[in-house]
Amino acid sequence: MFEAHNLYAEHKDLIHDIAYDFYDQRMATCSNGDEPENWHLSASWKGHSGSVWKVTWAHPEFGQELATCSFDRTAAVWEEIVGEASGPGERGIRYWVRRTNLDDSRTSV
Repeated sequence: MFEAHNLYAEHKDLIHDIAYDFYDQRMATCSNGDEPENWHLSASWKGHSGSVWKVTWAHPEFGQELATCSFDRTAAVWEEIVGEASGPGERGIRYWVRRTNLDDSRTSV
């Protein structure tokens, strides 16, 4: 049975897109606020200089990767990096790194 949950996003404006990963365990959102957000352990980062229109997860065979496209006429591919845990039973620090950037000088993508 479907069960609805409220999610209070930190976006300051309209949410343009929501994407779930392959296993439906993590969710990514994007908005006019020019930063994608990942809702597993809530990560958010400044990635574009304009509104982000679309976000999508890569297939797991490629690792934990996201692609975003923006009004700033760029598309970007992001990879999640997991650092080493500082102690037993702890999780490593997770952060996102831009792996590639695709530019189009004519119009938003």
